[in-house]
This record gives sequence, C-alpha cells and structure tokens, in this order.
Amino acid sequence: MAQITKDHMQRTEKNNQIQGIVECKYSTFIRNGEKYIQFNTYGSPDRIFTDSASQTIQFSEDTAQFLIELFEEVFK
Repeated sequence: MAQITKDHMQRTEKNNQIQGIVECKYSTFIRNGEKYIQFNTYGSPDRIFTDSASQTIQFSEDTAQFLIELFEEVFK
C-alpha cells in the first residue's frame, strides 16, 4: 500500500505507452479528522489471484486537490 503526497510527486519525461484496462475499486475514509480516497487496482484477468488488489494508492484531500489542478492544466 502507498500514500502519495503532492510533495513527493515530480514530473518526468518518459516514452509512455497505453496500458491494458484493469478493474479499479475506490473507497473513502477519515483518519485523524482527515479525509482520504483509496484506489485498489486488480491487475489483468490473466493473473493467478484476480480477486487480490495488485496496487493500493491513497490520496489525502490536499493531494487530491493538487491532482485536480494538475488534471485541469494538462487536459484543458
């Protein structure tokens, strides 16, 4: 599991490719008075354990706001 904060994100230039589509489930929760959103991805259908999350990523409200602004800038 990983929590990502805006202070630990940096832009990089890379020759990316489109990835395969996988299932993703999200949940929200509050810890110590702070809201979070968590995304769990479940990998390709070819995986042995398809019901087990392959990645879990958490964002605080502060980091989510940073991502909203970043998405608006990139996709304007």
